[in-house]
Amino acid sequence: MATGCTDIEISPVSTLDFLNKASALSRYFCFEGGAITQDDRAYWWRPKGDVRFSEKMKAWLGDIHAQYGEYLKDEREIDVSHTMDRMLTKCTGIFQRPVLFSSFYWHCNLNEQDRNVRAAVRQL
Repeated sequence: MATGCTDIEISPVSTLDFLNKASALSRYFCFEGGAITQDDRAYWWRPKGDVRFSEKMKAWLGDIHAQYGEYLKDEREIDVSHTMDRMLTKCTGIFQRPVLFSSFYWHCNLNEQDRNVRAAVRQL
């Protein structure tokens, strides 16, 4: 008679602990200090989630937010298509999966007169 996995008790583990215990993952991504931090989990941040940023990360995000505010004030025209194409060409390491970037790319091209789009493209 075969037994199922229901007999096995698995202790709960936090996402951060799980990722750090998956040593191949932390070695593959070459995280600072060899370990994954809360800051490295920024992609999964949600307003009421469990990701808590360091003071250094909060300061950096604050700087980016302030810079974005300055870009919003800039009313000059920008060639969104040319800028995005140039960025994709020069920043291949950042956008290794262009399919993930494509919806943002097309949104920007379709809405290039939107000041938020121009500010986002300038910031990139």
